[in-house]
Amino acid sequence: MNSFGEELEAKCGRIVERMNKQYSAPTPATFVGREIALVLDHIGQLKRHQEKQRKQLMRRELEVGSQILNIQDRVDLIPDWQERTRARDEAKRTLDQLMGQSYRLAWESQTALQRLQGRLLELWNMLDQLAEENGYR
Repeated sequence: MNSFGEELEAKCGRIVERMNKQYSAPTPATFVGREIALVLDHIGQLKRHQEKQRKQLMRRELEVGSQILNIQDRVDLIPDWQERTRARDEAKRTLDQLMGQSYRLAWESQTALQRLQGRLLELWNMLDQLAEENGYR
């Protein structure tokens, strides 16, 4: 099931395509249509960036998780218990930092996406108002 934001993006994309075909002369509606196209482009860029960051963080988390497992496997081979504890704690701390970074980036990206979708909704309403003023509704 698509979210409201995704449905709004799809509808706006179709409207921009239709407007590009219908209007050659600049009008207030074409101005709003261009703004919508820009916001849709920014949303697409943000989603691609989110996916890239998510993959990078997942790879890094896997690497650190593997390091933790290697340390646990070698625990008996490290003669000094303090060194064993330090190595294990350092790896766990690194993993915790990565998970915190992952949550922070996800929150920041989601906030940015919500702002862009809010702007898209404003533009949608402007376009709707222009259509009403020009008798298209």
